[in-house]
Amino acid sequence: MRSKKAKTKSVGISPETFDRLTKLKAPKQVYDGFITQLLDLWEEKHGEKQPGPVLKDVH
Repeated sequence: MRSKKAKTKSVGISPETFDRLTKLKAPKQVYDGFITQLLDLWEEKHGEKQPGPVLKDVH
């Protein structure tokens, strides 16, 4: 029986944001795991239902 691969989605980010993520994550950590950690920390600090800050479009 084959294992099912999880479906993924793509998100566009600037090269600068990508570089920051790469610099801050653990050496062999996948981006999904690191972003999940960031989201968990945000929710712990601000609550799950709080809207995030309004960010300007980088394009």
